[in-house]
Amino acid sequence: NDPIPELPKVYQPKGNKLTAEEKEVMRRRYIAEDTETSPEILSTLAKDNEFEVRCDVAANPITPKEALDFLANDEGAFIRMMVAINPNTSKETVFRLSKDKDENVRMYALENKSYKHKKEG
Repeated sequence: NDPIPELPKVYQPKGNKLTAEEKEVMRRRYIAEDTETSPEILSTLAKDNEFEVRCDVAANPITPKEALDFLANDEGAFIRMMVAINPNTSKETVFRLSKDKDENVRMYALENKSYKHKKEG
């Protein structure tokens, strides 16, 4: 049983211009960015093979801290940037990302309120 719900009809493309695989990625992306998605599903989607799905999970403000901690180790710098600015990212993870090898990730981490509070506290 697939725990990820179907894509609502309004988001389904008209006609058969997309392959089944493209439609499936689109479905997972929609679910990943939805702020009504359960934490369990977001945690599952954090391990998705598709870069775009992981980006959407990293940007979702209700993604659980554990999933964001996992995504903070992603090889994609853009995903780490999304984790760095996510308001739900743990202070420890934001602090770790403030020392990331990628300059943009470091910059975004320094802008996260969690980093500022950790530094002050």
